[in-house]
Amino acid sequence: MSAPRPPRRLGLIAPWALFALAALGWLAYWFILKDRALHALDAAAAAHRAAGGAASWRAVSADGFPMRLSLRFTDLVIAPRDQAWRLAAPKASLHVNPVDPTHVIGAPDAAFSLTRAGIRAEVSAREAGFSVRMANGSLARASIEARDLVWKTPTGATRIERLQAHLRPDARTTGAAQLALELDGWRPPSPPPTLAPLGPDIARLRAAIVVESYETVLNAGLRAWGAAGGAARVEYGEFTWGPAVGRWSGRLTLDAAGRPAGALALTFADPEAAFAPLIAASPPPAAAALRVAASGPPGAAAALDVTAGVVSYAGILPLLNLPSVQGPAP
Repeated sequence: MSAPRPPRRLGLIAPWALFALAALGWLAYWFILKDRALHALDAAAAAHRAAGGAASWRAVSADGFPMRLSLRFTDLVIAPRDQAWRLAAPKASLHVNPVDPTHVIGAPDAAFSLTRAGIRAEVSAREAGFSVRMANGSLARASIEARDLVWKTPTGATRIERLQAHLRPDARTTGAAQLALELDGWRPPSPPPTLAPLGPDIARLRAAIVVESYETVLNAGLRAWGAAGGAARVEYGEFTWGPAVGRWSGRLTLDAAGRPAGALALTFADPEAAFAPLIAASPPPAAAALRVAASGPPGAAAALDVTAGVVSYAGILPLLNLPSVQGPAP
């Protein structure tokens, strides 16, 4: 009779050995990814500074192992190549999924400042973040989202309950991008005097915009984009501002001074209700022109002219001033 064989432990040891090897491999991959990300970040910042922009931070650290790679910045400063604005964030972070490093998510971890034309704005939000997805070395999609956004300047505070903006290349037009914009509960520091009768809040604003030559905006800024003849086409938009409910479309460019120029068309669900507060508050010549628009059927278009940043109706009623990309932020 043969002696009993000792129990085979290979079946128990092998799975744990494979797990240990996988864990070691993932550990090595995470640290390699971290080093590559930090080196790529330094190289990108150096290239951006060499092109005229600003990109610096006092310190950056990495954490998040094992499920993600998080880069956390202290005293981050960013400015585009044309120095049109400067962002300074005491705390900010970038998050990368190690399984898909082409997708990056970021957020300010505290209130930050944005300076334009010498005007400093303090920006805060209950929730805020952005994401960028790349494909084959090019931008596939970029998004910004915020809730309870507050933008404070020396002249007052702008508040937005919800903001979403999504940018992606337009498959229909070479070199163009689609921008989808959604704002809810937008309260400027003070409504334009002509439009104040509509109320203090723009309850809802939607826009589907095609930005021509959008890579010029990303690479060189709005000034260069405007100088190169760039244009933004509002293919479809919706708005709700007090009794004014309707849709809008149009085309905008920038003049030599960086001010918006072009034309917009508005249609109202109920023209009479939309124009009644404006008619009551307008001088006689403008009120007469508004009565003509108010008498139209639902869906009739009202044409707005945009010249030197001033949006006006019928050439006699200025409605609001749009800021220059070279001037102070709203």
